Amino acid sequence: KTWQVAEAAAAARPLLGDAGCVVTTQNGVEAPQQAADVLGAGRVLGGVAKVLAYIAEPGVVSMKAQPAFFHFGEAFAADGSPLAGDAAAAAARSARAERLAGALAHCQGVTSGIPQNGTWPMLWEKAVLMCSFGPVAALCRAPLDKVCGIPETRALLRAAMLEVASCAARARHLEKDKGPEE
Repeated sequence: KTWQVAEAAAAARPLLGDAGCVVTTQNGVEAPQQAADVLGAGRVLGGVAKVLAYIAEPGVVSMKAQPAFFHFGEAFAADGSPLAGDAAAAAARSARAERLAGALAHCQGVTSGIPQNGTWPMLWEKAVLMCSFGPVAALCRAPLDKVCGIPETRALLRAAMLEVASCAARARHLEKDKGPEE
């Protein structure tokens, strides 16, 4: 969980070789910076893991076989600042990210790789979903298909998604020439 990132990064430090790094996969957008604060920005890749999991019965969590993916890339520039703007997508593709993608390319049941639009837009895309779908569905006490099927709750969901997207825009982590509406 995100509140454990600093502790986990500190525990991982002795396990990292000279060129080693960690890949954060927590929901939200804070984890790469939290890990970088402990390990240094040059030791951190930002990542997103997506699986469809559900509670099959009390105490049992099951996962659907597909879709499952793990995408990751550089989150920071050489000076330690978060990658942003036009160069962010190209900068996400580092030699070490390419090596990791190559190592994971043969894993069965999961698609892995480097995001096309950059690491931060990928993290924000998941945040838009995670910070709106769950809370709005819980507030409405309805599954997502019902929320989307009623104009008023669909409007509420859209407003929540746009609010998170506006945070991404403020952080300069949206694709060039795109605003929160896109």
